[in-house]
Parts: sequence; structure tokens; C-alpha cells
Amino acid sequence: MRTKFERDPDLFTLPVSLAEFPNNCRDEAPKLLKGLQVIFMNEALNQAVFLLLSSRINAKQNMLVNSGRKGMGLWEILVLGVMRQGLNANYDRIHYLANTDMLMRTVMGIETDSRLNKKQYGLTMIKDNLALLDEQTIQEGN
Repeated sequence: MRTKFERDPDLFTLPVSLAEFPNNCRDEAPKLLKGLQVIFMNEALNQAVFLLLSSRINAKQNMLVNSGRKGMGLWEILVLGVMRQGLNANYDRIHYLANTDMLMRTVMGIETDSRLNKKQYGLTMIKDNLALLDEQTIQEGN
């Protein structure tokens, strides 16, 4: 069973609520991330979205468990999936952003304030986990 995202991370992880967005940026990425931050911070939206994700993704998780692949949390899958769809990005770009973009990592809840113990994602891990989130689920969440 995949877990919902923990709202109170450890001492070194930056809270999702502290993500700061540029004011004059015309790129789509900050707008998508800001929307995801609102979903995370609003309790009613948060519960509705995680209920949908749990029903759709947890049902498919045996595919990864049987292959021995490490899973991601529901929130991580949602953020990466929305960014892939919203930016019309390929897996290589999502892999790069997930491992290097500080704003995206903060919204994902994995950015730390130290250079130690940074969570990194492999390309295959991203592909396998995002395959569990289909476009229909994203549309229903919208």
C-alpha cells in the first residue's frame, strides 16, 4: 500500500508550504507547482485528491511490487505526473527536474536544507511509477 504524504516531515526537509514562487515568470512550471501546493495545503482538497489516488494507484501497485521496483509516495507520483502532463515533457526532462529543480523538489516534499541525504530518482523508477497514474485520474483530480 502506497502511503499518503506526511505533512510533518523530518527536521531537515523543507515544508511544502515554504515553497516560494517567482512573480514575473511566464513559464508553466511555477504555475503548476503553485496549484499543487494549494492542493497540498487545503485539507478538503488534499483528502479528496488522496482518496482518488489511493483508489487508482494502490490497486495497480502489485505490478511494481512483483518486479522488485521501489515505489514512490502518492504525492510524489502526483507531482511528477502533473508536471509531465502540464509541461508536455518527456521522462528525461522529468528525471532531470526531479533530481535538480529546488522548487519542484520542495513542492514534492523531498528538498532538504543540507546537501546530505538528498533523495534521488532513477529514470526507470520514474517511468515505472508514473505508469501507475493515467491521464483520466489527473483529469478527475482536476
